[in-house]
Amino acid sequence: MRKTAVVTGATSLIGANLLPLLCEAGYTVYAAVRRGSQKPLPQDAKIVRVECDLSETDSLAERIGRADVFFHLAWNGTRGADRGDEALQQANYEASLAALEAAKKLGCACFVGAGSQAEYGVCSEEITEEIVPAPNTAYGRAKLAFTRDGGARAQAAGMRFVMPRFFSLYGKGDYPNTILQSLVTKLLRGEDCPLTACTQFWNFMYIADAVRAMLYLAEGGFSGVYNFATEDTRPLRSFVEEVRAAIGGQGKLLFGALAYPASGAVSMRPRIDKLLATGFCPAWPFARGIAAVIAYEQQREEKP
Repeated sequence: MRKTAVVTGATSLIGANLLPLLCEAGYTVYAAVRRGSQKPLPQDAKIVRVECDLSETDSLAERIGRADVFFHLAWNGTRGADRGDEALQQANYEASLAALEAAKKLGCACFVGAGSQAEYGVCSEEITEEIVPAPNTAYGRAKLAFTRDGGARAQAAGMRFVMPRFFSLYGKGDYPNTILQSLVTKLLRGEDCPLTACTQFWNFMYIADAVRAMLYLAEGGFSGVYNFATEDTRPLRSFVEEVRAAIGGQGKLLFGALAYPASGAVSMRPRIDKLLATGFCPAWPFARGIAAVIAYEQQREEKP
């Protein structure tokens, strides 16, 4: 019997990289995108485009029929001031519960969500899945509420529930205002880069490793919350300097030109012992991942 997957948020950074991986693994993929979205999907006969706004997620069961695994990546208001919008984040929570109900009706054996380090709040210590979360934004609180309530409902339905908690993903074609994407773009053009002191600890995970880990957990019979990061945690300044060196030393890094917010610098010190214990092996160290991003951006810059 053919394998079938549903992916909401299919044109996001995660979705765009997950879809080809699912096709390679032999899945027929129903890719849910916002109505009227102009973003293209990968060209593959196994991918079926389904126009569906986040508020309509509960209709997917009727439109698709059956599926084996449901990847729920769609979530509005993930950046900037929207993270503090209580009503918007509550709507995301409710839509995610509707996605879970759709997965149950589809007969899915596994539901994979998209959690966030924002569920933990501000932590100065190393972050494991066992610490008590203390989210300080509406976004983090809504994500945590869905992790809790969605997990309970999935368990009651006999469906495995996998919740990756992403720390700082990066990859080709990422959102332009992320620190790495902005840095690469400016340095390739020889522009100066105003930065904070970049003394806080940070951790980056390349998107190819993230989607491989998602599929690995979904197919491997696993359940629960997993930190998605790497073992490479160090001061953010070290990563920034590595990017500039990989590009060839052009452009200036203006450390300290930007002030930290009044709340102070946020550090990320995740532990991924639980993910590694599943047998998953990351394959993209930072040097390899950032080289791929730089090469991709160089090709884009060269196109007329």
